[in-house]
Amino acid sequence: SEVTEVVRHKDERWLLMTDCRTAEGGIISFRRDITEQKAIEHELASRRRLIDDLAELTYDWFWRQDAEGRFVEFSATMEKHVRTSGLDLLGRKRTEMPQFEAGPDALAAHLGCLERREPFPWFTYRIQRGDGTPMWIAVTGKPIFDERGEFQGYYGAGRDVTEREETLAALRQSEERFRALTMLATEWY
Repeated sequence: SEVTEVVRHKDERWLLMTDCRTAEGGIISFRRDITEQKAIEHELASRRRLIDDLAELTYDWFWRQDAEGRFVEFSATMEKHVRTSGLDLLGRKRTEMPQFEAGPDALAAHLGCLERREPFPWFTYRIQRGDGTPMWIAVTGKPIFDERGEFQGYYGAGRDVTEREETLAALRQSEERFRALTMLATEWY
């Protein structure tokens, strides 16, 4: 017996039409009005687009991790900044990203928040983009708990702070050069 399912939109209604051929050559047809389900799907898609747009306006992207700290979701805008497919990063932990690097104190504080399952403020670290260039990322996150209070992972937002970090590094270098110069010219000091 062959089964065929078709979804059709007709006269402002959505119908799921299922036809099943019988052994005798007849057809048994089922029709189900799925207009309400389609309206809910449309509303969910609209809300998802709104959340994506708001995330892009306030942050560069958003992300979600499972209870083991592995990425399970990124917003589409992440790929533009990291210059690689989100699929390449799914299933990885943050510390498993290409060329991950963070200050030891900042990393220890971040890992402590994760261990205690606490929200964490902006944690800044460096990775390598898909095109090989270095990138600085700042992330903030909040733990997810289910209705029974069991830890499910984290969700949060990310921001590309490469320009800021490169500017700060250049400023530090300039200050070091100025300090070295003033040490050489003590009569100016």
